[in-house]
Amino acid sequence: MATTPNYGVKIISKAVQPAIPRTTVTPITVSKLNTPPHLMPINIAFARFDDDGRIEFVGHTSPEGWERMLGYTAEYVVQGDADVDLDWVDGHVIKRRPENPTILDGMTLRNLPIPCQITVDGTTHDSQDETADLSFSQPGTYTVVVSAFPMLDASFQVTQE
Repeated sequence: MATTPNYGVKIISKAVQPAIPRTTVTPITVSKLNTPPHLMPINIAFARFDDDGRIEFVGHTSPEGWERMLGYTAEYVVQGDADVDLDWVDGHVIKRRPENPTILDGMTLRNLPIPCQITVDGTTHDSQDETADLSFSQPGTYTVVVSAFPMLDASFQVTQE
């Protein structure tokens, strides 16, 4: 059974991420360090992202851990503080995700990004239109989410009487 080596990386779950003060990291030459990796300070913030720029996770690592990480995954990591839900990576730059322009007008979604996905209570539908009329077979309150990455999701509560 193969195991993934730990290169001094500390992953911070988005659910329990502590508030970490933003600091300036002074570049150092790793080869001049005589400190064992397990005793090195963890002070480089980073984000791991996918092909679309979605941030998969954020963490902090030591300078040596960062150098090792670059050796095997440089195209999918970027240095800096990021928020998994609010940021994305564009050209190796962490950016805020733009607002979704969708509005709910009665039972009609307007200003839909093209293309987008409309999710109603967990069921997703692809859309290529600027508007979508909503109707439901049963009365009740439904959660409708409009997604068009990299935009932020737009979420609405819709009541069918």
